[in-house]
Amino acid sequence: MILKKDVSYALNYALNKGFQIHPNALKILEDIDAKELKRIIKEIVREKTRQKRFLIDQDDLETVLGIKEDQSIENEHRVLFDPSSKITSAEGVSGFNALFSNRFSKLKRIVSNRPEAKMLKSIASIIAAKSNNDMYVCGLVSERSSERNVTKLLIDDASGSLETIVFDKNLQKTANQLLIDQFVMLKVRMGKNGGFITRDVIVPDVPDHFSNRSETEAYAVFLSDLHVGSKYFMKKEFDDFISWLSSPDPIARKVRFMILGGDVVDGIGIYPNQDKELECPTVEEQLEKLEEILTKIPKNIKVFI
Repeated sequence: MILKKDVSYALNYALNKGFQIHPNALKILEDIDAKELKRIIKEIVREKTRQKRFLIDQDDLETVLGIKEDQSIENEHRVLFDPSSKITSAEGVSGFNALFSNRFSKLKRIVSNRPEAKMLKSIASIIAAKSNNDMYVCGLVSERSSERNVTKLLIDDASGSLETIVFDKNLQKTANQLLIDQFVMLKVRMGKNGGFITRDVIVPDVPDHFSNRSETEAYAVFLSDLHVGSKYFMKKEFDDFISWLSSPDPIARKVRFMILGGDVVDGIGIYPNQDKELECPTVEEQLEKLEEILTKIPKNIKVFI
């Protein structure tokens, strides 16, 4: 029997590492693409060396190639809500305002159960009141800065913007952890010089959530912002990731779902001179490239975009 050069390399590599290869694995080795064969045999040898098992058989190859999966691991899913029909572009001022209002309203509902929420006022009414009493206001953080031992916050709601200063050292620790666009509720008071001083910083409580658990241990991978088609798409890193998914690594073997959360392609005309940063100048080419990349994902992993 005459073996192909690449198969001979794989056999010699494994044998030199002290492995035996079962005859039923030879046929699969001959069918593997030459470019992938060296990588696959090295991954199997590395993982089985760690496990101190020195026989490579058909099951090992079928598992790595995604031909065979562990049937004991549950991979059923149910789509509870599909927003596809409601997704539209939010371009322009009206789109941005709609997005802002939607996020603001949803987050405000989360804090509505707090006792302080009954005293909430809009930014416009806070500024107009010019009261020396404590007042509560909520908004999305648009700016945050620290200088001269004070922290400044600028928050927005639908009625306007409000700048406040945080002097209290403990409150500064909380304020300095706020992110841009994060929702926050503040207790403020008018300062002697006319500005507003923050007397408390309140972020929405995360509701308790009791997860449903399957009877077996399975994993989901969450990815986003691939930007396929851009010169800055991290192809090598993504290929390494796909290689890991196809490896005998015990965690990789339990991955059953992949969720791609947006910006899977770079698009066109998104910002000035974007064309200079594109490898695929049309959306069609970018989508074709994306399809090519996704076909490399092991078949036992369900992909959601």
